[in-house]
Amino acid sequence: MEKIICECGAAHAECVTKTAYGNDAAARLCGWLAENNYKNIFIVCDVNTKFAADGLIRNLRNMNCDFYCFGDAQLSADEAAVGKILLSADKIPKPDALVAVGAGTLNDLTRYAASRLTVPYYVFATAASMDGYASALSALSLDGLKLTYFGDPPQGVAADPQILCGAPREMTAAGYGDIAGKFISTAEWELENLITGEAYCPVLASEMRGVAESCAADPSPQNIMDSLVRSGLIMQKNGNSKPASCSEHHLSHFWEMKALLRGERPALHGAKVGVGSLVIAKLVSMLINEKPDWVSILKSAESFDKNGWARETRSVFGKAADGVLSLWRGEDNISRLEDAKKIRESWSKTVELLRERIPPYEKLFEGLSKAGCPVSPREINVGRSDFVDAVKHAYRIRKRFTILRVADVLGLLPAYSESLADFFVE
Repeated sequence: MEKIICECGAAHAECVTKTAYGNDAAARLCGWLAENNYKNIFIVCDVNTKFAADGLIRNLRNMNCDFYCFGDAQLSADEAAVGKILLSADKIPKPDALVAVGAGTLNDLTRYAASRLTVPYYVFATAASMDGYASALSALSLDGLKLTYFGDPPQGVAADPQILCGAPREMTAAGYGDIAGKFISTAEWELENLITGEAYCPVLASEMRGVAESCAADPSPQNIMDSLVRSGLIMQKNGNSKPASCSEHHLSHFWEMKALLRGERPALHGAKVGVGSLVIAKLVSMLINEKPDWVSILKSAESFDKNGWARETRSVFGKAADGVLSLWRGEDNISRLEDAKKIRESWSKTVELLRERIPPYEKLFEGLSKAGCPVSPREINVGRSDFVDAVKHAYRIRKRFTILRVADVLGLLPAYSESLADFFVE
């Protein structure tokens, strides 16, 4: 993808994804395929979205169409599902393009498969449920750990409003929950820049906050879908998910991981993100009123027990622990002390930033409730034990400097996790 110079001075990717929204969405997607003279199209769907795939196939002319339909009513984006697509598409002639017909899981799987097959892919969206449609990133589980894989963004995303409005209400609510999380993620992106100097673009952050504000003002399926696609395009420009995914997503991924490790069906991604956003907002209200004892904090960092931390990680993350420990292999008393000093140096500005950027818990709660989103851990099948573990350990899922990471270095997470559990779980 070509690069364009932003006002922030950085070079961002130029978006390549076309969008079509309307009753003619299927026809327009087929038109894009025809414009590129594709002859062999491979469609990926599941039992819930096959009706839309059938409608799309009827619009395809002069093309050889094949498809793989997952029989799982509740599909997981994991290595087994990826393998099924790749094996099914491993035919002669090789597909010229893949088309995902569905929502989040099918989109992640098809994007990854397309990148492995080195062919472009397109999306026919069937629910306004998540913000990855226009992204270049796939969130997939490997050995139970949610990881982000880079691929190419879709060449086109098409959506029919009739199909979106006919999607289960909880899926549309999940889309709102995913967008509500952007109030948290943009603030944490700025926080990481403040504390560590990591790259940050105020232009893209402002765009993402505008997306979240627009969605909060108009939570209709059409506007939620527009917000979700815009969010994906911002990630596409930035080249990573930092504008759209931080602590609230880490909590969601942790709860999903725990459910899958037990063989249970996790709640929808955006539903978990919405609840995670409420948890972070409440945690921030506690954090900004702290008066840190820097002498004790620095001493604690100096005596950090790396081996004990690793044992704890293995206990909490199970078979996903190796992946977590690989991400944090540099975590020791030296790095811990450096992080504590960085937080101390930026503490007053950190408090100011969090006060300004993180919406009050009550405001987020009101918006999520009006949109029909879950607002408590119980509604997403998270009990007290998983809730406490998530608050204490979910930051380990990604190597980012988040609000949870700050609270961890300050030694606050054990007490915070119990206090927050008293508030949220009862």
